[in-house]
Amino acid sequence: MAITDENTVLVLGAGVSVSFGLPLGGELINQISSILKIEKSIFFQMNLAMKKINTCCKSS
Repeated sequence: MAITDENTVLVLGAGVSVSFGLPLGGELINQISSILKIEKSIFFQMNLAMKKINTCCKSS
């Protein structure tokens, strides 16, 4: 699958960047939701939707 939308942002990691002063995933979600003034639950809803899409695509 290719990501061609220039407005797409991928957030990947396993805590390695903490030593550089960058936040872990949970804190990143807090900061983004605060800046965008959206509920944190939207991130979890999107995550569940992506898991369903991935499961669907793998079985076809």
